[in-house]
Amino acid sequence: MINRKFLSAAITWIPATILVAFISPVYDADFSSLVFIYALYIFLFLFTYGVIASFLAEKISEKAAKFQSTLSLMIHLAFGYGFVLPFSVFAPEVLEQGPLNFITINGLVCSAVFFIVDLMVRRSGKSFCYGKET
Repeated sequence: MINRKFLSAAITWIPATILVAFISPVYDADFSSLVFIYALYIFLFLFTYGVIASFLAEKISEKAAKFQSTLSLMIHLAFGYGFVLPFSVFAPEVLEQGPLNFITINGLVCSAVFFIVDLMVRRSGKSFCYGKET
């Protein structure tokens, strides 16, 4: 399962970066440099916080008898929204911007994309091990 999570993070990286760049543009930068900057941050957060959050969401939702995918989606979105808490350690002023700010919106977008990609990879029925299909 952990290999699938890393594969999902790798696939999620590009669409999440493009979506975040469209949703949260910085007007003093051109689009290509904006995408590059977002790509660096999103890569770091997807492969650390995202993989761990998705792993926990799947483990928790496995215990549900019904609605496993819905529960997993809700947990993914909660982790995406809750990303503002660990982020606020580095930038505490983010908490002053209200409940729907730059970080929470982008966290929700990234977590939703991660969930969709992981669901597609899981439903493909293939097992992946270190980049090789087994």
